[in-house]
Amino acid sequence: MELDVKKNTLDRSRSFNNDTRFPLALMRSKTSKSYSTKKAMFNQLNDEKPTMVDNMRTDSLEETISDELSYKVCKESIRASLLEAMKMSSGDVNVLYAIENGLDEPEDMIKLFSKGSQAEKTTALLWCLFVKREDLLDALYQLGAGLSNEKYGALHLAAFNGSIKGCSWLMVHGHDINFSKDSYNALHFAVLGNYVDCAKFLIKNKAHIHETIVHSAVSTNAVDCVQLLLSLHVNPNVLNNKGVSPLHIAADRGLISCLKAILDSGMADVDIKTKERRVTALHLAAENGYVECLRILLENHANCNERNHKEQIPLHLAAKCQSVECMEMLLRKGSQVNATDCDNRTPLHASLSKNILSVQPLEILLKWGANVNARDIFGYSPIHIAALSELSQCVDCLIMHGADISSKTPSGSSALSIIMRNTPSSISSVRKKLDSSISLQDPEASTKDIELKLNFKYILQNGPDGEIGMLKIFQNDGQKEILEHPLCEAFLYVKWEKMKKFYLFRLVLSSIFVLVLSVYVLTTLAQDCYNASKNISLFTPTFCTKNSEIGHFLLRNPDIMESIWYVLALLATIELIRKIFGLVEYASFREYCSHVTNLFEWYMIISVFLISCVYTKRTYIWQNHIGAVAVLLGWSNLMGMIGQLPSVGTYVAMFSRVQLEFLKLFQAYICLLVGFTLTFCIVFPSEDRFQNPIIGFINVLVMMTGELNVNDVLLGTEAKHPVLLKGTAHIVFTIFMLFVTVVLMNLLVGIAVQDIQGLHKTAGLDKLVRQTELIHSLELALFQGYLPNRIVNILKSQALLTPSSYTVALNVKPLNPRETRLPKEVMLNALEIARQRRVDPHFIWAPGFTNTSDEYKLLLQELHSLHDVITEQQNTLNNIMKHMGIEKHKQ
Repeated sequence: MELDVKKNTLDRSRSFNNDTRFPLALMRSKTSKSYSTKKAMFNQLNDEKPTMVDNMRTDSLEETISDELSYKVCKESIRASLLEAMKMSSGDVNVLYAIENGLDEPEDMIKLFSKGSQAEKTTALLWCLFVKREDLLDALYQLGAGLSNEKYGALHLAAFNGSIKGCSWLMVHGHDINFSKDSYNALHFAVLGNYVDCAKFLIKNKAHIHETIVHSAVSTNAVDCVQLLLSLHVNPNVLNNKGVSPLHIAADRGLISCLKAILDSGMADVDIKTKERRVTALHLAAENGYVECLRILLENHANCNERNHKEQIPLHLAAKCQSVECMEMLLRKGSQVNATDCDNRTPLHASLSKNILSVQPLEILLKWGANVNARDIFGYSPIHIAALSELSQCVDCLIMHGADISSKTPSGSSALSIIMRNTPSSISSVRKKLDSSISLQDPEASTKDIELKLNFKYILQNGPDGEIGMLKIFQNDGQKEILEHPLCEAFLYVKWEKMKKFYLFRLVLSSIFVLVLSVYVLTTLAQDCYNASKNISLFTPTFCTKNSEIGHFLLRNPDIMESIWYVLALLATIELIRKIFGLVEYASFREYCSHVTNLFEWYMIISVFLISCVYTKRTYIWQNHIGAVAVLLGWSNLMGMIGQLPSVGTYVAMFSRVQLEFLKLFQAYICLLVGFTLTFCIVFPSEDRFQNPIIGFINVLVMMTGELNVNDVLLGTEAKHPVLLKGTAHIVFTIFMLFVTVVLMNLLVGIAVQDIQGLHKTAGLDKLVRQTELIHSLELALFQGYLPNRIVNILKSQALLTPSSYTVALNVKPLNPRETRLPKEVMLNALEIARQRRVDPHFIWAPGFTNTSDEYKLLLQELHSLHDVITEQQNTLNNIMKHMGIEKHKQ
């Protein structure tokens, strides 16, 4: 016969079975045996094995009795198994019911089972032990009921059922009280059933007390048996074959009474660890969120910073379980809020390891000083994990506590980009955090003395991208509108005041470089002065000596031109070094080449060494071509550098925008222009300007601007060829004038005007974007680590707002006319945000927000005054009603 089992499905990564409603007998047959094969004899069970507690994972326990908490066989299961065994042996189950109800006597047993099979008699004997009908045992034994000791048998069942008389009868009839199967004897089963009297009886009769018997008692919450065994000085610190102690079982299952009994014995080591996972009882209680167990362990001086095999402390597990009470209890006892495990993860990381229903655990950790920007070994901070898990409330909470949204994952994705993909609603929290960084220092004072505090701590995360890193992330990740927030504008203004001297120095250096290059090309190459000084003339007459006093001076002193080149080479070398170190500013070579200014500057540097006159002591015509292009690119690049200055950047941006639109327009209509060029070459074959299609195309572009030269083109052609293509030439020229000169050019002008108007509308934002890019490039250039530390420290003191990483806040008086540290508009917008937040704590700045008009301000003040009056009247009315109620009660 084989007993049915009822499996408790467990998540072994979290807890053990905690069902303690009634005593359990824990038996299981090997999985290789079929449950469908039912035997009639209780003592013929196929290796039924109680299972003991494992250390937090599911194991196959086929070879030993362990993990009693994984499976249970309750009394109903045994009852069903015995009834099934009787049916399978062709017996009458009504007889068993009669025995249970006390209707049968020993004489009746002899009559009923005299002709029964061996299996029926054995099943009936086991049933008698199960229902404590010990008075029938002799009769059944006389009929030949079997009492085999090969497997778990009658004595184990009697002990499990607490039948002292049954145990005594079996012992008298030859059962060995210490017979054990897989180290489990009858005493184990008495303990599993929580029958103290039976356990005492067995112990009195010299039953062997196994060292792991306390494990069995705790596993079934047999508190009385636990106390009995501990009073007999059974060691509670013994680890079973799975490496756990009774204390671990009690803590993992939340068995408060057993836990108290073990700790009150004074013999238990409260910090004893399991064999494999190296967890303490405190780890297990925290992992399952057992608040009372945790409190008892801490009261018994459990170490709240003990680490398991993953270097986790109990706070890690409590945070993962999201038990707020456990977390607060551990933190009050001194648990390290920023402790890191083997993956360098803090409890804050652990609290975000799965979907959660509340952000309260997160808030508790942050309240106790958790590092909101701590990174694990994989490069992820809590804000990354929360955003990737789409936990919008957690993302909001982390942002409001200062999480760095500019921090990047190893793959290069910023936290802001992940938030935009997974939790876009949290973008408002970024703006709210910026709003909270603006506050009124003394709102009750007179308006003339209002002081506004702008706290830049949230922006100054001091990441690898420098102080401007967060604003650069706003720009790169499609949230450049946030740059218009008054806090960001104020920061950019203050930061530019610190950085502009470095850019102006670079601008002056580049201007000198371009100017020297121009002088060298004009004198040495274009005017051919160097060759003339060496009596080598490429042009006739020599341009250098024609009407030029400077030319005569250079002819007499050719060394000056060589000196100019040496100065130019020195400046080019400085530029070369700057460009080499500037490569680290870009993520890829393709990105580097996408910036046209880089190509311009490299061409200029290379051209300096190509147009030298000192190699062969002469110059060549091809050097003039290279020099001419270099000069053009140099001055164009200088215009772009000037365009990055905030004061004039809008005008250069207009030029660039119109230029881009013209290129688009040119691509669309180039076929039309080529067609007119070839047509003019056909209809005006004798005209010099159209004899060559390339020159003809250039003339068509000139004619687009309105330089038609009708007399030269039409009349001149008629004089040379009075008949040839006369009508066609007039028609083609007229069509060109209408569709190209008039329509196409007016279209280009209209597009340019429209673009300029659009630029005027977004000029403020574009200015902030250019300013951000410029400051970012300057910071990267200054602090790449290639300069000596002493120089770097000097540069930091001059360029950074926080050279020592201290919190930076700027206090201004926005209504004071003498306040010039920030633009007046920025201060007024910031003041309006502070005031709006006082009226409505849920106010959030949005792009396009500006300070309200004076009329609106007056209306708002009147509403505030009205609100105060109504509140005062309501309080007065409440006091009157309360007083009237008291008087009525006295009467």
